[in-house]
Order: sequence, then C-alpha cells, then structure tokens
Amino acid sequence: MRRKASPVATPDRIAAITQQTRDLGMLSVLMIGASRAALLDDHPRPSDYAMAMEWVGVEIDRRVAAIEEMLS
Repeated sequence: MRRKASPVATPDRIAAITQQTRDLGMLSVLMIGASRAALLDDHPRPSDYAMAMEWVGVEIDRRVAAIEEMLS
C-alpha cells in the first residue's frame, strides 16, 4: 500500500492557509455579532438574519475548501 505524499509547506501555501484561517475567525466573530443583534433587537427580522447566516455559511465553506485544496 502506497502512502500519499505530504504537501510541502511552502511560504506561499502557509501564508494562504493563514489568511483563510484568519478569515474564518473573522466570520465567526460576525456570526456571533449577528446572533447577539438578533437577540437584542427590538424588532427581530428573521429573514435578514437568515440571509446573513446563509452568506456566512457560504463564505465559511469557501474558505474551508480553499484550505483543503492547499493541503492536498
């Protein structure tokens, strides 16, 4: 059985993964802020909240896919 070669940790690959990881952190902060705003708002707007969470979910998926691609 042959093992898959590990990816080489080149500076550009490390920088790209680091940036994607920072973006994921930022997106999680946005998600927390949106959740708090939805809970504390006098007039909750579920449709606005749902659209925002959908966008955040898509952005998270994009960044995770980019990291997975860089690691392969």
